[in-house]
Order: sequence, then C-alpha cells, then structure tokens
Amino acid sequence: MNSLSGFSQHMVKGKLFDKEDKPLISATVVLMNPADSTMKYFGISNKEGEFKVSGIRKGNYIMQFSFVGTRTQYKNESFPRADGEELGKIIMEPDMLGEVKVIGEYIPIRFKNDTTEFNAKAFSTRPGAVVEELLKKIPGIEVDLTGNIKAMGEDVAKVLVDGKEFFGKDTKIASKNLPADAVAKVQVFDKKSDQSEFSGIDDGVRDRTINLDLDEKVKIGAFGNVLVGGGHDLLIKEEGDEEQHYQMSGKAYRFTNQVQQALMLMSNNTNEFGFSTDESTKFGDGIAGLNTNHAGALNLSLFTR
Repeated sequence: MNSLSGFSQHMVKGKLFDKEDKPLISATVVLMNPADSTMKYFGISNKEGEFKVSGIRKGNYIMQFSFVGTRTQYKNESFPRADGEELGKIIMEPDMLGEVKVIGEYIPIRFKNDTTEFNAKAFSTRPGAVVEELLKKIPGIEVDLTGNIKAMGEDVAKVLVDGKEFFGKDTKIASKNLPADAVAKVQVFDKKSDQSEFSGIDDGVRDRTINLDLDEKVKIGAFGNVLVGGGHDLLIKEEGDEEQHYQMSGKAYRFTNQVQQALMLMSNNTNEFGFSTDESTKFGDGIAGLNTNHAGALNLSLFTR
C-alpha cells in the first residue's frame, strides 16, 4: 500500500473575492514547481468565485493566485495538505501603482476579450521539442496520434504564426516542425471565416484557431535545427544481412513583420514521408518494408503590414 502513496492524487479548493466582497470570475489559480516556476496544475474561478484544482500529485508547490487589477499572491503548499482540501475565502488586494513585481513570474493563462492566452514559458518541454509537445502540455488543448488538434473541445481549423498562415491551411506543419522554445504565447480564439473577413459581412461562421506568437528574440535573425542519425537493425533476416537506417533533416526559419520564410529538407529510409504527418498509411495502403524518401518544402510570404 505504501508503494502506491506517491501516485495518489489530491485536491484543493476555495473562493476568491475582491476587497468589496465581490466574487472574482475567471481568476487563475496555479500550482508551480518551486525549482523553475513551471506550471503543474491550474484552476479557474467560476461566477461565484469558487475554484478547484484536482489531480495533484504528492509534493511541494508554489500556489499562485492572479486576477487582472489585483496583486498576484503566492502561497507555499505541500500535498496532501494537513488542513484538508478547503482553503476557504481569499481576498485579493488591489494592484497599486509602484508595487514591486516578482521578477521571472509566470502567469500561465490570461483572458483577453474572446482570446485565451497561454504563456509558453510556464510549460516545460524537452530540449529540441517541437510545438506539438508544447500544445500537449497546455490544459484544454488535445493532440491525437495523427497530429489533429482540439482546443476547448472543438477541432482547430487554423494554426497561425504571428497571426499569419504558415504553409497554407495545413494545421500540422507548424505544430510538427517549429521549435517549441521559439514560441512566447499560444492564443486560442474563434476567427471569422475568410469569406466574412473579405466581404465585411458577418456570416456567423467561426473557426477555432490557434495563433503561435513568436518570442521577439527569434525574430532578430534566422533560426532552425539540424538532425542526423543512423544505425543498424537489431533483427537480421539472414546471416550476413545488415539493415542500415538513417534519418536526416534540416529546417531554417525567418519571421519578421513583412517576411515569412521557411526551408525544410529531409531524407531517410525509415518511412518518414512528409513534414505534416508520421503516418505512412495516409499515402496508400499496402506499403511494405522500409522505403527511402526525400522531401523538401519552401515557403516565402510577403506582407504589406
């Protein structure tokens, strides 16, 4: 029984109010790793100001309470809590001018009108990870085995980079190729249809959209990565028969307000067929064995503003 104690899950709940005793709606409650301030769990208060954070693993956390116009509060917590799950009523103080801010603070979620914005730096990813891994870390965003994305329960129809289409309307190109550490914010919103934006007449159609807002530091010049790997098959079909496999790829990007450039090259004999999917079956049933493939993609888009 003791061996399972580290895998048990815990919960914490409470209520957030302002100084006038009014409930705070859509305030964020975050449990962060004390070592690097990355988000581990979060909750959002409802119209009564009530919040609940569940599924918490045993351990020590920094608990952060934040709401627009109020002072961000912090609380050290250990789970399971000795005082139980209930935190009770928490009063958020007004954010006064001249207040000293916490350096390096990550507020992982903000609500701006009809846009939900996630701070990418609040979600830890492996070195060299692509955007798809970042999206899988964000609450409310799901990525299936083929790379299709859902946000807040709806299929994502568009993935933009700095508000602009990247390699046309393919939602997987950006998520499967752009490096995660190049992204500063992930924004989720419902975009008007192309027809509605072109005509100026609102047809009521909305496309669930993700915009990848790039970090300013990557816009200074070009960025990208190179991958080279190879090896031998552990299974030898016949004596003296060796299967040698290799995989090579190179990706380079440049983004400014006026220019969007991307060059992607790949070569392999491991059935990697393209840049937007890992499924060989998409290109036809009956593919057998390992195939040698070469691919390249170039995108150059110019913008007037």
